[in-house]
Amino acid sequence: RRASMSFSFKRKATADDLLGAAARETAPVSTGLARPRSMSAAVLARERGVEEQRRSDEEIRRQVFADVVSRGVRRTGDIPVKIEGEPAVGATMHAVLRTAFVRQSDVRTLVQWYRRKEGHSRFFRIEGATELEYRVSGDDLSSVIMVQCYPVNLRGREKASMSSDVVDDPVEVGGPLAEKINNAITLLGDDKCDFDVVDHATQRPLVLHLNMDKIKLREGKKTKFKESYNRDSKCSVLPHSACGFVLNLTRMQRFELVAQSEEERNVIIITVNSLAGRRQADGM
Repeated sequence: RRASMSFSFKRKATADDLLGAAARETAPVSTGLARPRSMSAAVLARERGVEEQRRSDEEIRRQVFADVVSRGVRRTGDIPVKIEGEPAVGATMHAVLRTAFVRQSDVRTLVQWYRRKEGHSRFFRIEGATELEYRVSGDDLSSVIMVQCYPVNLRGREKASMSSDVVDDPVEVGGPLAEKINNAITLLGDDKCDFDVVDHATQRPLVLHLNMDKIKLREGKKTKFKESYNRDSKCSVLPHSACGFVLNLTRMQRFELVAQSEEERNVIIITVNSLAGRRQADGM
């Protein structure tokens, strides 16, 4: 059921090198008071070190993770990280690390979750999914989930290994959520499928109306936008938001909205994407 992977990389720059360079570049400040040069250099070096660490973390996530996924993976028998939890929309998956993997006090672990959509051969990064816990969303339906953990040595000197785990079973819908989706489909046929949402930017209350042919966004009794399902229609999770989602009606019409609950957001995402996918399959 599980597939494990492992990679090795070498940090090119070290924190000690950066601190040393900052200290060498710092010049004494000419003032009327005597100020030790070492104090000025230490403050500047510390500030530069913090900023460089932040940029380094971001660079690792942006380049290292992306490069590894695009090149493919090498399987081994060692699994220092393992995914626990069911691949179901609304469930929580946990990246469980072996004690030996994180026991050193000078090592931090960067995490990135990925999904491989049905019909695709590559994994793609899930934006904002950088914690050991990942809440499975409607975006993940029928996808295969993977996590990668990268231990970073804070001294930047020692070789670190990247380890991954993949859940082979695709994400499914079950339990109460499946019942709510069936209820939404029934209401679609009666043209009564409405969701109370909020504009993410302005906090204005809106109503998202769905039927079998079109998507409508109303403010009160006034229809603000109306669009038929097309090849650009798509609904996805809004990163860093518990109940937010992004609704794309066309290439030029994009809305960031917030549902009443996480469960309702997942119902909206799955329903809209299913209807849009059906229209695309019909060639409309």
